[in-house]
Amino acid sequence: MKIYYIWDAYCGWCYGFGKVLKQFTNNHPEIEIEVLSGGLFNQGNPVGMYEHISEANKRISEIYGVNFGTNYNDLLSEGTHILDSYHPAIGYSILSKFLRNDQKISLTNDLQKLFFIDGMSLSDIKTYRKLANIYDIEETLFIEELEEKLKVNAGYHEDYTKVAEFGARSYPTLILEKDGSYYDLRGNATTADQLEYYYNKIKNTY
Repeated sequence: MKIYYIWDAYCGWCYGFGKVLKQFTNNHPEIEIEVLSGGLFNQGNPVGMYEHISEANKRISEIYGVNFGTNYNDLLSEGTHILDSYHPAIGYSILSKFLRNDQKISLTNDLQKLFFIDGMSLSDIKTYRKLANIYDIEETLFIEELEEKLKVNAGYHEDYTKVAEFGARSYPTLILEKDGSYYDLRGNATTADQLEYYYNKIKNTY
């Protein structure tokens, strides 16, 4: 079996759901994981254009119990930070090549914390240097490639094609592949126990 986690690094709902998914995947190290970036913000718009974000963050905190940091909230209030989902899609795909299967969801969580708590730009090479240090990845293995690709704005990442093929229209989306068939694993789950319920239902029914 295999899990496809369709997310976007700038998606607050993915940030909230991340700790739920991490708990579930920690309980199932036998399941292969593939993380696909959806390209939620590829228009190169400033965060201030999305007036719904502040209210959405309140709901995310209520449902998932996550915090949004002071530096992030300052960035949100200032409103000029450009959201470009291509950059974290590239950054994640490059760094994840050096990780084990069981570290892939942790990397999504840590990447999002640098934005939603520390207010670090996901278009800045410093952000990925910090992640590399967390995971003990030698910079020389990726730094030149990543620096070059971060110069491109609103690019098209190969993940977007796979996401479109799945028909995913919202994030986070969680798909379980079993015996060549695909099932919605997330449903309306907001806890690891609920994910476990859906997983067992799929596993035992199909």
